[in-house]
Amino acid sequence: MTQSEDVLLALLRVDVTTYLDLLVLDYQDKLLFVVLCLVKNLQDAEEIVQDTFVKAHQALLNFSSEQWDTLRLRAWLTKIATNQALNVLRSRNSHAHPISIDSPEAQGYLDEHGSHQNSSPESILEQRETFSELRDQIYELPDSWRIPFILHYFGGLPYTEVATLLRQSVNTVKSNGRRGRQRLIEMQQYNPLLSEVSTPSSVTEREVK
Repeated sequence: MTQSEDVLLALLRVDVTTYLDLLVLDYQDKLLFVVLCLVKNLQDAEEIVQDTFVKAHQALLNFSSEQWDTLRLRAWLTKIATNQALNVLRSRNSHAHPISIDSPEAQGYLDEHGSHQNSSPESILEQRETFSELRDQIYELPDSWRIPFILHYFGGLPYTEVATLLRQSVNTVKSNGRRGRQRLIEMQQYNPLLSEVSTPSSVTEREVK
């Protein structure tokens, strides 16, 4: 758990409703990226993320002291969002298509997510193009590889929790997640964004091997 997460948890524990905006500010973009890569549709992803914070707010209001003590915000929020995303995937029409990266809605998200306040126009463009490329290549992965890869490397969940969510064995999701990552490396010749993907701190050494 990071220091900033510790501070946010302490504030939420004092008053969930007052400090809910801080929770949204810290985790909205992270969750949106994960969910977008899962459901491959921006409108669905935005609705899922919005509903995730509503559910989180309601749950936190009724948390016991023990639940607060053991709460890992990132993993917990990811699991709430993932359950909803999986429901969308199960119920979606097989002919549904992801929103185009050329649409104004998608470009607006890429502009906001991929830029930095002090970056030059050239670096912002390069970041946006790299992000778009990474996302499109993630879209190309088969569901069986893409979902565990995203949940583990971007969602911060150890493979044991991914296995529970997907109702699969740990060995299966671990193997599929690694295959997804390896395929992306092959497609991108090691995209700079992917090279920064690290194993979540909550994952034990044994799970990484």
